[in-house]
Amino acid sequence: MAWLYFILTCLYCGTIAWLSGQSDPPVPSELFPHWDKVMHVSAFGLMTVLVLLGLLRSKIRYSRVALFLLPVLFTVGFGLTDEFHQSFTPGRNVDVLDIVSDTTGALLAQAWYLLSMRSERWRRFWPPPKPAPEPPDAE
Repeated sequence: MAWLYFILTCLYCGTIAWLSGQSDPPVPSELFPHWDKVMHVSAFGLMTVLVLLGLLRSKIRYSRVALFLLPVLFTVGFGLTDEFHQSFTPGRNVDVLDIVSDTTGALLAQAWYLLSMRSERWRRFWPPPKPAPEPPDAE
């Protein structure tokens, strides 16, 4: 099942890269001030959730620290490379606040995950973390 999230994450990242390579991307124009920052928070928060779900459903057992850091680092790293890629697109520029918004989205997604694990109602949404392997018998 983890491969499904890997494919979804790749498609999602490809879509974001394609949009950032457009001089005039087909996204809604400013509905209110800083609308683009809200879109960054939402888009990169969803990316974090896709990566997290892939890690949770993989056969590898990750520590809690890794489950928190890996999706955030992936998302922030992608955001940085996306801004660099965007710097080569005519009519687009690099905005440090976009990177801040990407990071905020990743951290909010992880905060939502951590808080939802405390709620019985939301816990059903997340696959349970894998149990720790049994230590070998010391005889």
